Amino acid sequence: MYGSIPGNAVVVNFLMRWPALIPVAAAVGIVIAVPTEVPVVNKTECVVLFDTDKSVILPTRLTSLKDCVGSVSLNSIKSVEINGYTDSRHTVNYNLGLSARRSATVKQAVVGMSVSVDKVKTAHHGKNANFGDNNTKEGRQQNRRVTVIIQ
Repeated sequence: MYGSIPGNAVVVNFLMRWPALIPVAAAVGIVIAVPTEVPVVNKTECVVLFDTDKSVILPTRLTSLKDCVGSVSLNSIKSVEINGYTDSRHTVNYNLGLSARRSATVKQAVVGMSVSVDKVKTAHHGKNANFGDNNTKEGRQQNRRVTVIIQ
């Protein structure tokens, strides 16, 4: 396990998969020690965070998504997996719908970046698979996300 907080493997694994959230972790006092050797994996992962009850990508987050997708050669993309999540503030059905809308918004943005729609798959998970603590503002922000895995 990497990190300075014993027993906090979930947070560490989350941050290792989505390093863009390390500044959020640092803001709440989590320190990550990055391993010196990281296995080479043929995939790129992006995270898009959303505001509460919103499925609109803010301009700065859209720029980050464009940078992430743009770091991969379009010809080398075999598949794009888009997964939407929410915090736990609403009902299961509401959160499933919201995560579906978020996934659809990110899919539209990715396809707009010249990625073939045939290669893009979406899923929505609502409040399942939360990484952050829904009792804190920072934790809820981590959970209001869409992950994009490009292979």
